[in-house]
Amino acid sequence: MFITNDFALGKGLINAYKLESEMALFPRLIIDNSFFIGATEIASQNNKANIHINELIYSMRKLYCNDFDNYRFVDYLEIMKNYKEIEMASNANSSHSFQDILNDHAKYIKINLQNENRRIVQKYH
Repeated sequence: MFITNDFALGKGLINAYKLESEMALFPRLIIDNSFFIGATEIASQNNKANIHINELIYSMRKLYCNDFDNYRFVDYLEIMKNYKEIEMASNANSSHSFQDILNDHAKYIKINLQNENRRIVQKYH
């Protein structure tokens, strides 16, 4: 990866663009297989804590789902449900329950299902 203040280029960035523009037709963050390969390699090299690689991969399973098209994606709702309250970044003194966040999420989806752009409606379905 080559990064400056004004420019970024690398195979990972190109792969991320391709995943987002060609494969993530629905609102999801697809996780490329190279992530799992890299995580396994790092775990193998840094296995000082006697963590089994299968255990590491299994523990990551809580962070993603396999979709109907066999792509893995970040399962943010599953992650969020583990928290009783989540502090909102806009106001550190205010916290909302998981139910409040889901209600806001549902409202946003309902609004966007009325959009005239069919591609947007398809993503929200």
